[in-house]
Amino acid sequence: MDFLVTLRRLKELKVDVFFYNERIHLLSQAGELLLTLHAGIAQAESENKSENILTNEKYTGASLYGETEPADFPSTKRMVCDPIEVHRSRNHHPPIIQERRFKRVQKLKAKYDALRQLSNSPIGEATAFGALGLGIFIFMQKVVIAK
Repeated sequence: MDFLVTLRRLKELKVDVFFYNERIHLLSQAGELLLTLHAGIAQAESENKSENILTNEKYTGASLYGETEPADFPSTKRMVCDPIEVHRSRNHHPPIIQERRFKRVQKLKAKYDALRQLSNSPIGEATAFGALGLGIFIFMQKVVIAK
């Protein structure tokens, strides 16, 4: 959002900024509205990528081979293979998130899912929110880990 603050300062100074790809002039009537919408969309995409990093094992540098195979050629369906035939490769590529942190997030997600099932009962709801402990908060069914 520092981007929007900077643009507003430029607008106050009557400096026109033109975004070529979007064809938006900052000083036009709809310019700031469109830029605010684009900034909101970019923020949502960034949050989505962050969530993917916390939930997808590939971002730890590991890779699975042979987990699924094509069912038949014309279709795009895939069949799950025998777990014995699955090969896990560690340090396949540089990690984005540490494996320790990834495992911690997975444990918290499992705990949260169990508590969410408990919270479906009237008595369980109060228990579920109290049982999460310090540093973990729930906002609109998302787990936020405090540092």
